[in-house]
Amino acid sequence: MGKARDAELLKKLGNRFSAIRRAAGKTQEETAEAMLIQSTSLSRWERGHTGLSLPVLQRAADFLGVGLGDLLDVSREFPDMTTKEEYLIRVWRSLTARQQEIALSVMEEMDRRAS
Repeated sequence: MGKARDAELLKKLGNRFSAIRRAAGKTQEETAEAMLIQSTSLSRWERGHTGLSLPVLQRAADFLGVGLGDLLDVSREFPDMTTKEEYLIRVWRSLTARQQEIALSVMEEMDRRAS
């Protein structure tokens, strides 16, 4: 019984990941490269045949511009990558901590000047 649920969960996770990857306009090959794994491993993951470690999934989330929870929460719809808000979230998440600090400084300065 537990194995059947595990297999079902892996299938759902793989389908979700594949849908998010395609919505982001990324190929399996470029995504696998960013995840530092073989494209065959990614293919097996997307088909629900295997699991991946959390560090590998975090690299995938960073590359796709989504949160790790977005990849793993099969109980809800994945983010609509076409809305302006989701685009901005994806861009923000792709920035390094230093780039985020700079962007915040710029926005604070713009807000100060607008006041």
